[in-house]
Amino acid sequence: MYTVLREYGFDKTHIKVLMSDGTSPGLDRRIANSGTMYDNSPTDLFNDGITEVNVNADATKLNVTNTLDSYASGTTALTPKDSLFIFTTSHGSWDGVGTEDSNNVKLNLWNNEIITDDEFVGKLNAINVGNITMVMEQCYGGGFKDEFLLLSPHSSGTYGATQKRILITASAFNEVSWANGFSNAWTTGVAGHTRDGLPPWIFDADTSATKDYRVSMSESYTYGNAKDPFMTTVTGLVTGKEHPKLFSKSGTDPLTKFLTDCFGSVNSITVTIPSKISISWPVNSQHYIFWTEKGLGEGNVKITYFRTSAPATETTIAASVPAKQGYVKWIPTGLTPATDYKIKIATSDTTVSDISDNAFAITAQGATGNMTINTVPTGATIYMDEGLVSRQNSGVTNKQFSTQKPGDYLIEVNKTDYWPKRSIVTVVSSLTKTFSFTLLPLTDPSGNANGGLLPRIDLNSDPVGAEIFIDGISQGPDIPTPAQIEVTPGPHDVSVKLPGYVQSAVTHVTVPEYDPDPSADNILVIDPFTLTKFQLVFTGFESPVTMTGINDIDTRKTSALPLKWHLSDTLGNNVVDSAIFKGVMSYNVTCDKYIGDPKYSIKEVSSGNLGLQNLGNGNWQFNLKIDKKYATTCRKIYAEFNTGDKSPAALFKFR
Repeated sequence: MYTVLREYGFDKTHIKVLMSDGTSPGLDRRIANSGTMYDNSPTDLFNDGITEVNVNADATKLNVTNTLDSYASGTTALTPKDSLFIFTTSHGSWDGVGTEDSNNVKLNLWNNEIITDDEFVGKLNAINVGNITMVMEQCYGGGFKDEFLLLSPHSSGTYGATQKRILITASAFNEVSWANGFSNAWTTGVAGHTRDGLPPWIFDADTSATKDYRVSMSESYTYGNAKDPFMTTVTGLVTGKEHPKLFSKSGTDPLTKFLTDCFGSVNSITVTIPSKISISWPVNSQHYIFWTEKGLGEGNVKITYFRTSAPATETTIAASVPAKQGYVKWIPTGLTPATDYKIKIATSDTTVSDISDNAFAITAQGATGNMTINTVPTGATIYMDEGLVSRQNSGVTNKQFSTQKPGDYLIEVNKTDYWPKRSIVTVVSSLTKTFSFTLLPLTDPSGNANGGLLPRIDLNSDPVGAEIFIDGISQGPDIPTPAQIEVTPGPHDVSVKLPGYVQSAVTHVTVPEYDPDPSADNILVIDPFTLTKFQLVFTGFESPVTMTGINDIDTRKTSALPLKWHLSDTLGNNVVDSAIFKGVMSYNVTCDKYIGDPKYSIKEVSSGNLGLQNLGNGNWQFNLKIDKKYATTCRKIYAEFNTGDKSPAALFKFR
């Protein structure tokens, strides 16, 4: 909400933010999808690349009342020409009795404090302001109606009678709200863009005939209702559902009330991608050019590229694109590799334009690559490339896309009862790369923060195909290196393992918070893991098996034989991972010279249910089931491993 207000042009000194424990460095926020892990809420709320503190104080009752009092008197007092906008997202409570027009509810604050609806509105009645709009996400928010609209017997105080008032709530007076579903939809509507920060910009909330790109409070409520995944039209209380409400005081028209009555006077375009230093795009790769605009309405823009060595020569990428679209896909074909390319975006009359801040490089064409899109849980629909403009259903996770042009792809994954996710992923020449997304259920409010996206770590290894471990937990066989994996912000331990190679050392990383700015990477690249190949050291089967003579087995008396061995590697490490073991193998040989062909080897089975047993310190045991059909034959028996190594074979004669 803070970002929306800043985007609307509000001076940051006119915005007061009371949030949890304020600027304290203490842990005050549960990390999404982490169980009981907490971190410190960010104080830089605008994400404009400038580090600043936008939080004024902690959300205690004293700070709430003092802030409202400051609008009633003193140097910061408001006037009838001013507007007051209040947005709350917290917990709420209700005394359990009453009706929509007569009840008592509370807004829960930091440190287990509360403020009642009468106390809160009583402070508003003392402010000599022209109009007040409140949007309340907390449970039982509709219970503020009777006080806020001054229904009998509530007093109007000093100024309440003269104020215009609008109240929008996520839920009725007697029901809980769910997972910020309404407030997230509502803020998206008034912002004109999705919460993940990715274009295209959307103006669906503006339903005015003239399409003035202003969203009234009535339009915002309608949009929030339509997009709220928990809204229901069913009468009465419904578990897991809510009934958003719009109330207005007599004489206040929600159709003509906006977040601001000011129109922007300066039209602008800003190229956001490519704008960073050291960007390289191969010939015939695919990428997205992103921009933001203000004040251009229904106008179109032209996108061109040029080289700084010949700035007067512009080549058209797109002759006419809606300015509000915010992006266009580009496949640079036929360009001469060089390091001085720039992008220009301009209106048709060229009165408004912008050029990318830094030059980018066009490099030689590379080979195609492959990408795999995974989700947890699986079964999500994949939409590729054109986002919300012209979505292409590309299948269901987990799925690999082969022989793709290198470059950037706009991916959305969508599964019923889960928050969707949209992100840009990058295909690399001659690599198969996995991109994994964790989907959160609609009942988890953190699933819609930043479009549900988390920062990612980018991992690779030499050789590729290694199993990835994050904080000691395997990411599974479907996500081998190279891969990008979503993780929660904060410290993590990362390692990889590949059969036939020494497991990597643990790399300690600290993942920063997700930055919703479209130009932010939100990817922490970890230095590739270089794995050391090892050979197994297997001295032979131990007693009761001999490696120097013939093992004479009477199939009539022996049903099982314990095969024991010690396994280490050439670096002296005991091998303790059962995944390296492929099986006990055997093949038939002559009983005179013990000659046979190993290509006819079969895999032996174990006796009982124990199978392979790890005895510790590199010691292993496999109870070989003696097949009575082996009677009167001879065989060589050995152990085989997934590294390709094979143990020396022991000779067996069966009677």
